[in-house]
Amino acid sequence: MWAKWLGPGALASRLALATDIASLAVVGIAVALRRRVSRPLYLEFGLLMLLVPMLSPQGWDYVLLIAAPAFFLLFDRWPSVGVSWRLATAVAVFLVSFTIFDVVGRAAYVRSMQLSVVTLGGVLLAICLTHLRWRSLA
Repeated sequence: MWAKWLGPGALASRLALATDIASLAVVGIAVALRRRVSRPLYLEFGLLMLLVPMLSPQGWDYVLLIAAPAFFLLFDRWPSVGVSWRLATAVAVFLVSFTIFDVVGRAAYVRSMQLSVVTLGGVLLAICLTHLRWRSLA
């Protein structure tokens, strides 16, 4: 994502490393708050599976299928969160799932790839999952 926005180089590499560390910190927060819920493993597993394609240098979009547990959990807890979190979840799911060539067409697809909207959607999904843990909903 950073290399697409800034071009390859030292700055993009440093920002990518910072983003990776922040992503792992989000997992750390979720794990640190695990005592708030009776069954913490499902959210933690879903969050880790979401991060695999995002942290991998070969993070192809279709690998996000392994994040299905994260999607299921967010949809299951949909009625338990406020409207703003529902909107955030819906936007994230759209960015990750529906910005494909066959749905949005060539021009929108190319632009979405240039902007790395799939990655932004994945980050937003991770934030939504962490919110569930913060509120002791999963």
